[in-house]
Parts: sequence; C-alpha cells; structure tokens
Amino acid sequence: MSQIKRQSGGHRSKQEGDPKTQTLELVLPVRLDHDSTASLWVPWVTKTRQSDIHHVVIRAEELKQCDGSGFGLLSYLHKTAVQQGKTFELKGLTSSFNDLLLRHSPPLDQSKAPHRVHANLLSFLGKKTCYLISDLHEQINFLGHLTLAAIVTLVKPTRFRWREFIRVTELAGANALGIMTLLGFLFGLIMSFSSAMPMAQFGVEIYVVDLVAFAMTRVLGPFVAAILLAGRTGSAFAAELGTMKINNELDALEVMNLKPMNFLVLPRVAATITMAPMLTIVTVLVSLMGCAMVILSMGYPMTAFNKHVQDILTSMDIWIGLFKAVVFGGIVGAVGCLRGLQTGTGAGAVGASTTRAVVTSIVLLVMTEGVFSVLLYVLEL
Repeated sequence: MSQIKRQSGGHRSKQEGDPKTQTLELVLPVRLDHDSTASLWVPWVTKTRQSDIHHVVIRAEELKQCDGSGFGLLSYLHKTAVQQGKTFELKGLTSSFNDLLLRHSPPLDQSKAPHRVHANLLSFLGKKTCYLISDLHEQINFLGHLTLAAIVTLVKPTRFRWREFIRVTELAGANALGIMTLLGFLFGLIMSFSSAMPMAQFGVEIYVVDLVAFAMTRVLGPFVAAILLAGRTGSAFAAELGTMKINNELDALEVMNLKPMNFLVLPRVAATITMAPMLTIVTVLVSLMGCAMVILSMGYPMTAFNKHVQDILTSMDIWIGLFKAVVFGGIVGAVGCLRGLQTGTGAGAVGASTTRAVVTSIVLLVMTEGVFSVLLYVLEL
C-alpha cells in the first residue's frame, strides 16, 4: 500500500548545501481513504517530527483515489513540517486532487499563519460606538413596528390574541405575587429601620412613615416591580422567542402570513403594561405594612401611622407612580421581545439574548427614572 523511505545525502533527492541534511520521502498509496489514512497517520507524523529530518517529500504519482481524511493527513503533515522549521514538498499530485486539497487546507506554500492584528483602544471604541448606534436604530425600528401593530389592533380588536394575553398576564402577574410581596415587605422594613436611626437623634421617628410612603409610591414601588419583571418576565420573553427563532418557528409564522409582531410580541407587551401597575400597588401596600410593623414596635399608635400616610400622599403621587409603572412595563416587555427576535445561531445564542434582555432593561429603567426625576422636579410635581 505505502512505503516510508528515509534517505541522506543525495541518494534519491537532490541535495544543496549541507550534506548532512536528511530527507524523508513518503509514497502515497493508490487509495488514500479513511481506512488507509488511519493506519498511516501515526507513523508518518512520527517520522515527520524526527529532529534529524530537515526535508519532507510526499510522492503522489500512484494516487488514484482520495477522500477528505486523506487530504486532512496531507494538510496536517505540511503543518507539522512547517511548524518545526522543515521544508515540505508534494510531487506528482494531479491538478484535480490539488484543487481539492486547496479547498481542505490553506495553500501548501503558505508557510506561516496569518499575523493576528490586535485592535487598539481607538478601534475598540469605534466598533463599540457603531454597535451602539446600530442597536439604537434597531430599537427605534422595533418601536415603530410595535406602535403600528398596536394601532392596527385598536382598529381591528378581533385580531388580538386574547388567550395568549391572559396566559402571559397570569405568568407575569399572578405568579409573581409571592416574590413581589416578600420584596415589598422587606423594602418597607429595611427602609424604616435604616431611616429611623438618624431620625431618632432628633426625636422624630414618626416621620419615617412619610419617607417610606412617599419614596415607595413615587419611585421605589414602580422601580422594584419593573426590576422584578425584567429579571423574571423579560428574560423569559427573550428565551422563548429566541428558541422559536432558532427552531425556525418565526419563519414558519411568516410563511403562514402571521406577523410575529402581532402574533407574539403585542400580547406580551400588553401583558407587562397591564401587570406592572398591579404589581406596583401590591409592592407599595406591602411595604407600608412593613413600615407599620416598625412604627408600632417603636410605641407609636396605628392612628398616627394612618394620619402621616394620608397627609404625605396625594392623588398626584399615586398617579405618578402608576404612570411610571405603565412606562416601565412597556420597556421591559418590548426589550425582552426585541432581544428574543435578535437571537443569533449557536448553543449560547439564547443565553446571550436573555442576558442582553435583562441588562438592557435595567439600563433603560434607570435612565427613564432619571428622566422622570428631572421632569417632575422642573414641573414641580
């Protein structure tokens, strides 16, 4: 089948320069398929790696049939010889086999791997800037399509998927009541104890009620509910839609003339918008229960607690908190669906989309809360 011949001097190969240079000549068999390649791989590679070999010659005059495993062996022998500073030569290979070899490996005269260019700081910042601009463009485009789908649904409400809306509402709202109740109670408890210590220096611990009620109603209540929605529901949206995209289910919907924006995204965004104010109300009420427990433990009566809550809160504060919750719910639902639709290919694509959904939602929630704070301060509301 094959033979391995080792020569020194100019016995079968032309020698130029050092007479001590030794040449390894390998003759390919007639058939170089997966069976013959398996038996040749170890001995040929071992011979090629010998330190006293400086020139490797592969003779292919007898080769009549070769498959991918044979081309892999030739490519690996060439790579091994080049890495150890040896010269490599392939003789007698027909043009058809040579074309196939070039498809399986780099050209044989390519003795060095391409130089890896390390990006500098300016290039890194430029790529990140382009990525952010492209991502912002996709978000605006997605928001436009979502708004158009909502308008079409308002004109033709029968096209809205009410069953899907109810299902997602249950998952995003009813199933989150337990964890939301726990977090709201702990927030009220922690804020009351933390603010009671400095206020005790002035003997006005009762004003802890004002602080907790005002902060939870206008800021922390909707914000905490939105953060929980982002981590629990927005990530689920991204994972679900991302899996559907990888499985080509979204393409199947397009073939059936069912737009994913109307069929999948709109019911989910509507569900988060509906459930965010409900979860906010639960969070605020439970946090006030935690605050009341702290105030009662300090010796103040329940009537004093009720009076301070009624005095500090107005209907405007409640409406501001609920409006924030609606906006936050829309952000969480839209971002989760957008990242799901942007899912790429590969094993980690769904996980990457889920992570991006949570991170993007939190960043946008913080930025939106900052915008609300400035506007409310300027408008003196």
